[in-house]
Amino acid sequence: MAGRILIIDTVATNRIVLKVKLASAQYQVTPCANVAEAREAMNEGGFDLCLIEMTQLPPALREFCQDLRDTADTGHIPIIATGYFDSPSQRLDALICGADDVLEKPMSDQMLLARIRSLLRARAADDELRLRDDTSRALGFAEATEVFVASGAVTLIAA
Repeated sequence: MAGRILIIDTVATNRIVLKVKLASAQYQVTPCANVAEAREAMNEGGFDLCLIEMTQLPPALREFCQDLRDTADTGHIPIIATGYFDSPSQRLDALICGADDVLEKPMSDQMLLARIRSLLRARAADDELRLRDDTSRALGFAEATEVFVASGAVTLIAA
């Protein structure tokens, strides 16, 4: 399953190693050293997954992840957070920032590729469902969704 993956890592060696591993698995990889480079790459569009090193979670990276989640075009892109996490709270921070999965370094190549395949497969299924729903609505086969209204309370008193 081919796909475009954006890597954000401040360490050049990590970017190179990940790029080689993912390229050998037939993924197109765009490595970025910082958030500014990542924003430029995201403006070009077409990414299927983001692999972000989140050991140190600077405000710029936190804002970047929130922007990805809040934008309609990029809100569906899966994010995998990697890093050396000392405590569960650090892993939780990565998830709160918008990561779909957290992998601790050193990570197994098999685990990384399995998580990428799984997230890309889930995204493809979600895209297919969204496309079917949009098509049904465009052709007039679907009704507009209504707001849920809770029913009133009913009391029955019998002898």
